[in-house]
Parts: sequence; structure tokens; C-alpha cells
Amino acid sequence: MKNLYPLLLLCLFISRSQAQKKEKPEEYPWMMNERIYLSDSTGVGNQEFSSKKSGLVFVNNNAQVSKELETPGRTLGIAKWKGNALVFYVNEWDGKPVKEIHALLADAKTKTVLSDKVIWQNPGDAQIECRVGKDEEGQFRYLLIRTSALTGDPGRSLSDKELKKKLTTTALQALLLSDKMEATLQPLSSAVTGGSFLGTYTNRKGEITVISIGNEKVVAEKFGLNGQLQKKLDSPLELPEDNNTRWVHFTGKYDPSDDERLAFSIKNPDHKDKHNLISLFIFDFAAGKTLANGTITLDKDFSKETRKDPAMTTGKHFKDLETLKPAFIEFIGDKMIVCNEEQTIWAGGQQGSAVRYESAGAIVYIYDRQLRLLHHLFIDKEYETFIDLGRGFSPRVRDGRLFLFDNELAGIASYANHYYIIDPEKGTFEKKDPEWGNVMKSYPVDVRTVFWFKKNIMVSHPSGNYFFGKHVDSYLVKIDYLP
Repeated sequence: MKNLYPLLLLCLFISRSQAQKKEKPEEYPWMMNERIYLSDSTGVGNQEFSSKKSGLVFVNNNAQVSKELETPGRTLGIAKWKGNALVFYVNEWDGKPVKEIHALLADAKTKTVLSDKVIWQNPGDAQIECRVGKDEEGQFRYLLIRTSALTGDPGRSLSDKELKKKLTTTALQALLLSDKMEATLQPLSSAVTGGSFLGTYTNRKGEITVISIGNEKVVAEKFGLNGQLQKKLDSPLELPEDNNTRWVHFTGKYDPSDDERLAFSIKNPDHKDKHNLISLFIFDFAAGKTLANGTITLDKDFSKETRKDPAMTTGKHFKDLETLKPAFIEFIGDKMIVCNEEQTIWAGGQQGSAVRYESAGAIVYIYDRQLRLLHHLFIDKEYETFIDLGRGFSPRVRDGRLFLFDNELAGIASYANHYYIIDPEKGTFEKKDPEWGNVMKSYPVDVRTVFWFKKNIMVSHPSGNYFFGKHVDSYLVKIDYLP
């Protein structure tokens, strides 16, 4: 693995030298790790710098930066609030317990700060975890604050005992904001206090759904904005004895046409921690029941049977089907599309060895509303990098079709972008090759921050250099795509 260092550095040097020979976009000393839309042609991203600094960057559909606005602390998340940009931040940058949470509101037109206030204070020194609850349009609905059993600052990597305390929930609260940005706390009496918290999902009404696992079950609890439990659903789920969530991967999404239907896919180890399982559920809160289509055991038998599929036999880059992970869930009309992608992390046995992040083939499943499988598709692709970004897809539903933007390997430390257009009615897809732009081929696109504007895509090509200390930079590129 050590031999890869000089080779990668040489490739980066050659790519940079070639890129400098032609005109290229402006280089920015930051990267975005989250984005929201402000209109059909504008948006805002959360900036991450090499140093202890964060901010907001306002952009348009021409891949232009209209303004940058520094945030006074470490950003927890961003959302849209009455047409403006809302950012939550804290003063702590390391492992110290958060003392207070701030809410900063920035005007979308003037790009200036409208207000900045403390909205929550820690009554003790417990470690907390926060999730910004947003609806499908990116509108802020609530801030979920999970208080853990871990207190103080360990000042180092967590021991197994400390990690267990950090994953243990002692309290769960939803913070709501009034029209005047006044905060109200709603305690949530949740099963997560006896299980393991996974995530939260938000419907169009802003209602809160908390997902947790424990006692051989996956649990979905839907709360109103008054903090009252409206409905609790669960389904059997094979789990290791310790309910460890470190190796759990999941994705979920509310049906945009039905505030009572939440789809959820999870990958987790089995009882013996020998094989991984992937399960798919639809929590139907109105009907008071959970739909499930069975559990896939990711073992050699599954791999063998899947490779017999005629559509799979042409796939060159499906490496290890046992590494499939939930990638995304999308709804189009009366169809639900679920994608699982091969993803792995490789590290050398010696301290300081490079870590390689890989993704490969993906399987796309198309279901009806009763979870009956209608079609399945195999997307043959390959990607690897030495920084943890660019794997997976950026999905976008448009005109009854699903667009999927991704990165794929084009050579040593060289990448290409593609987008796939899936027709859920026909169960078919086609692959398109958009223009790359005057950016080094060694800079992949961060799929988390792709802006799908009405007539074009704006992508961010970030680079993280960790060979000689952390350094990040990025370029913004406008790409036309078939509407």
C-alpha cells in the first residue's frame, strides 16, 4: 500500500500540470458538505475549511459564487427558513461537550445576517448529537437533540465502554422555532432510550419520525410537533446481541404524496456477526402496519444466485455483492425505487498506511406501493479514491424519470462523471456522459452537494489532501443535462 503514495502524488502532479495549461474555474479554499435550494436558480452550501472555520456560500445556476458569509463557529447543519438560510452552529471544535447551540439567519437576497441567537444551553456536561429536521423542500421543521450517557471530554479516541455510553440515549428533545425565532423544547418519550438511535425523518407537515433498533426489532415512532406520540410501529429484525450500530447502514424517505408512509432500508450484522443482512420496510402509520418484503442475507449463496441473472452476466465491475449497502430510496408516482451499492473501505496493516474508499456495481429495484418487485436493474460501475467522498449517487426525480449522477473511475487517480436516466414504467435505463469542465480529472464530484437546477447541474469538485496535514479546496462547474 505504501507504494501507492508516490504513484498517487505523481498522478496528482501531472493532472494539476495539465489542468494549468487551459483556462479553468476559480479555485476556492473550502468544500461544501451540505446544500439547500433557495430558488430554481440559486442555493446555499455549508463551507468546510482546512482550519477551524466554517461558513455559508451562496451560489447560482451558472456555478458562480455570489457571496460567502463566515459562521462564528462549527456548523451543525443548514436549512431553509421563510425563504432565507438558517444555520445552526456551536463554539466547540473538538471533543468537548457542547455548551450552547446558536441559530443564525441569513437573508437570501442581501446575504447578510438577520439574527444570531443562542437557542439551547446544555444543563450539564453530557455529550449530545443533533439532527436538523427538514422536509422534502429543505424547509426547517425542528432540531432533534439527543443527550447521551457520556459526559465530559475524553480528550482521545473513545474506549469501547465510552463509545457504548455515547450511543446510549438518556433524553431526546425536539427544538422548535416560532416566527420570531424563539425556541421551544418538546421532550420526546421514545423507545430510543432503551434501544439504539439511528435517525429521524420528516414529512410535509413537519412531523417527527424517530427510527431505532433494539430487542430484535426496528422501531418507527411518529410524533406531532407538540411532542406527543401519534403512532408506534415495529418489525422483527435480526440483530447482534449488543445492538451495535457501528456497522449499520441505512437510508429512508417519506413518500412525498403521503405523509403517513415512510420507506426504510437497513443493512446490519446477523446474530452471529457472520453475515450482513439487508431489509426493506414501509411503515404505514395510517394503516397501523408495517410492510416488509423479506431480508436478504449477503452471503455466497446470494452472490451466486444473483450472478446467474442474464442482466448481470455483462457486468464487469461487480466485485463483491456481500458489500452491498443501502444507497437511496426515491418515489415516482405509484412506484418506489430502491438502490443498493457495493461499498468497501481498505486500509493497510501498518500505521499510516493509505485508506482506499471503493464503490462498484449497484442494483436498482423498482416496486409498486404494495412492495411487489416489478423490475430490477444492474448498473455496472467502478470508483475508488483516497478521500471519503464521491461514492454513491445524487438522485433527482424529473418528468416521471429518475436521474442518477455519479463518479466513475477513468484511470489511475482519474475520474469521469455520468448520469443514468431510469424509466420506472419500462424498467429500463440509459447512460449519459456530461461534459467534465476544465477541472483536474483527479478531483471527483461530491455527490452530496450536487445542485439539480431546472436546466443544468452545478457540481462541486473538492479535493482533500491529508498527506501533509488536512487541506481542502474545490471548483464549481456548470453542466448541461438532458431535461
